[in-house]
Amino acid sequence: MVRQEGKKMKSQEPVAGTRIVLLFVSLAAFSFFSSGCGLGSYCSKLFTSDIVVYVQSDADANEDSAVQLDFILAYSKEVEESLKKLSAAQWLGYSAQFQRDYNAGTDYGLWSYQLVPGTDVPPVHIPLSMASRVLIVFAGYQGEGAHRYLSSTWNNLRIRLEKRTFTVTELP
Repeated sequence: MVRQEGKKMKSQEPVAGTRIVLLFVSLAAFSFFSSGCGLGSYCSKLFTSDIVVYVQSDADANEDSAVQLDFILAYSKEVEESLKKLSAAQWLGYSAQFQRDYNAGTDYGLWSYQLVPGTDVPPVHIPLSMASRVLIVFAGYQGEGAHRYLSSTWNNLRIRLEKRTFTVTELP
């Protein structure tokens, strides 16, 4: 029988510090991917920022009538899917039932304003969370049209309420 002599092999078990690092990285990755924050989103902004919306209301906005302006931040895919195809008129007819069906703060965030044409509007701050999926803006105009805007870029917005519609500009 031949006996081999050689160097002793090092233990294959990782040291405790390595286990802690691996656990931390695993938890961070799980948290990141389970939050709905995909690679196409601007995840870094979600840690510390709000979306700031600057609203300018023309003197003849909505044919000289008040404009209902609603901002809905969807936190779940179900809420996102249920709202992103609605027009503003449909949303305004459905919003009371929607608020009964879903949990504010868990499923969505809602910021609602009734704006008089020609008035100065202070900036609207919409706080983001890691669960934020899409921001949907509905403007209650009298005329035909969807009067809806969707954004998942998390950029600040400038909204101009005009005579028959509204325009949105994403700011850098």
